Amino acid sequence: MNNRRSIVFASTILAALLTFGSAAFACVTFMGDVEVVGDDGSTRVVGKGNSHGYCSTGRPTTAAAGHLPDSIDITVRPGACNDAGALSSHKLPAGTYETRYNNAPTYTFDGTYWTMVPNTGCFLSTNAGTTTTLGTFSIDSTGNGSWNGTLGTLKQAPSYATALTASNLCIGANGNGMLIPYQLLAI
Repeated sequence: MNNRRSIVFASTILAALLTFGSAAFACVTFMGDVEVVGDDGSTRVVGKGNSHGYCSTGRPTTAAAGHLPDSIDITVRPGACNDAGALSSHKLPAGTYETRYNNAPTYTFDGTYWTMVPNTGCFLSTNAGTTTTLGTFSIDSTGNGSWNGTLGTLKQAPSYATALTASNLCIGANGNGMLIPYQLLAI
């Protein structure tokens, strides 16, 4: 009987650890200051540095925008946040980062801010069917880096934005990164 309890207890602990481990990469910690420039619009966001959230002065008020073949430029630099509980200065750790795009309506606009719809990030495994990896880029030891590319070939028919919706353009590695609203415009 004690052996059976030990097995059940160990199985429960293992399941909890696996769940926590998969969730850790599903939600990235927003670090740094990221600017995205599309052919038809740009945006800049700043993370809190220690959680999955934007700094109050770094929330997206605009969305980057462009058409399917248009060029996209991403610039990453160190960020600063004066919110209570946030890191006052932070940067993405040096390394190789992926650029991903979730081809689905993932942001809504309330007239002031773009707000992400829960569970629509590019690194969540349940969004693998709508998320395309666009490429990789390096961030150096000072927290600076850049990427240039296009959306390329998406996994499904394009999900075009409306005036009040945008999709998720994401950068990330090892649980750190940023999620940014991007409006894919119909030609």
